[in-house]
Formats: sequence, structure tokens, C-alpha cells
Amino acid sequence: MVENIISKDAFLMLKTEADCSLIDVRTEKEFVTVGVPDLESIGKNVSFIEWTQNLFSNNRLTFLKRFRAKFNIDKKGSFVFICKSGVRSNFAALTVEESLKNVNDNIRFFNVIDGFEGNSYTSGLEGIRNGWKCLGMPWKTMN
Repeated sequence: MVENIISKDAFLMLKTEADCSLIDVRTEKEFVTVGVPDLESIGKNVSFIEWTQNLFSNNRLTFLKRFRAKFNIDKKGSFVFICKSGVRSNFAALTVEESLKNVNDNIRFFNVIDGFEGNSYTSGLEGIRNGWKCLGMPWKTMN
């Protein structure tokens, strides 16, 4: 089952768990204009696999194919998915979790519910900022 976590908890998990990976599902345009999470300080890299929202493509199968090409699904560990505001990353995490639920019980899936840029529906209070970037988690611009 995909668990929703906030960006601060996601960074702590990535920092403390050796078998934990971060998958950013945003578009290349978002990477360039807004920035990306930076895990260099904890000795890890971010994986970038775009979750496409195209009516004419089979985004679930395309995403799964790219995910499986990048990761060993026989391993144990955790996968943390992030997007702008926690919506696309939830779809991506649920898609992968559903495809692997009968294959490997040693993998856990998490969605960063406040996303990279934050959103208004997880803060509960108007004017409260959230999100990876807004809360000061490490990030960088793409060149």
C-alpha cells in the first residue's frame, strides 16, 4: 500500500535508509524551470522518470517499462515518488505498487504528498507553506 508522507519525512527516510530511492516524475520543463531535489549531500542520486498525462499514450505501461529498466524489482527497500504537488507521484507509486504486489513483499512505496513545490490541500491552513523546496530540503537548478 502506498503511504503518503511529507517532504521532510521523505528526506529523512532517504538519508537514513540505504535501500531507499527517490523518483521524480515531473517533466523536463519542470526540472529546468523550477529545480530538482538534490541528494548529493547524502550520497544518492535522484531518478527521473516522467509520468506523462497524454490522452494518446499508455502512460501506465510506459512508466512501468521505464521503472523496471532502471530498478531491480527483486530487491528490498523503499521507493519514494515526488512530483510538483503530490498528485502525479501518487498515480505513479500506485501503478508500480499494483504491478508488483504479488511479486515482491519486501518493497515499500511512498508518495511525497506535499510535492516539490508544495500545495494548499496538505497544509490544512491557508498561508502555511509546504513542499520539498519551500521547506528547505536540498535542491538545485538543472543546467
